[in-house]
Amino acid sequence: MEEIKQGRPWKNDSRYPTYEKADTKRKSILSEKDNRFDVKVKRLTAGEGQHAFFVKTRLKKEFFDQEKPTKKKARKKKKDE
Repeated sequence: MEEIKQGRPWKNDSRYPTYEKADTKRKSILSEKDNRFDVKVKRLTAGEGQHAFFVKTRLKKEFFDQEKPTKKKARKKKKDE
């Protein structure tokens, strides 16, 4: 059986009532100079006939590997004798 590896996490950038507004924001993020992000629009159904559109971003793979956070080791407290 093959192990399924989870992808990089997405973060919610903003929320809009219409797809057109969300798509405009997505295009503005993509047109930035450094273009370090993958961007998508996701629809969330809140109820019957109610929708919200989220713009989600994540670092591109080449930048994600460079900016991986380093874990700091926790120091153990010494007991005074």
